[in-house]
Amino acid sequence: MNNNFLKELKIRTNSCARTIKDLEYSKKEIARQEERIRQYKEDPERDDHDVKKQIEVLSELHAGVPTEVDQLDKYLSLLREALEENKEDADILATEEYQKAVSVEKQGAEVLEQYRPS
Repeated sequence: MNNNFLKELKIRTNSCARTIKDLEYSKKEIARQEERIRQYKEDPERDDHDVKKQIEVLSELHAGVPTEVDQLDKYLSLLREALEENKEDADILATEEYQKAVSVEKQGAEVLEQYRPS
């Protein structure tokens, strides 16, 4: 069994998993910011400038999402490449790292589909 491959596979798997978590966090942060804007608009103590600043924050959050989606796409491609190269090696297929990589690849594909429907 190739330990260097398993190490590389683990790195690629973790890169995908981290980017998936980043996208999930961004989605939650955008929802929180939208709620904050709604509250600011309803609050008589807040002026238009406060609301405008919160809208700017929201637009910055939205602007970061395409970069995260591009990163996920890149990392998924690298992960798929690694999985494809070793799909015939029974020893590697039986490892926990390979099974986790397959699971993360599937999850990443689902997340990517949400942002880039085919």
